[in-house]
Amino acid sequence: MTVTVQDLSPLVPLVAAGSKMDPGGRGLVIVDLLSSHWGVTNRPDGSKAVWAAFAAEAGGAAAS
Repeated sequence: MTVTVQDLSPLVPLVAAGSKMDPGGRGLVIVDLLSSHWGVTNRPDGSKAVWAAFAAEAGGAAAS
């Protein structure tokens, strides 16, 4: 299964381990730990899409 998230920012996200007190910035750390692989695709309009591939379990419940 692949999940893709797009935003309007042209900035490429970085994997950065924030401190426990940081209000954000750990999203890609979590994605990197849980996914089999991930990447960033630059869009022609200047936006970007971040995608991640996850192993699907046999017989697993479908997302609603």
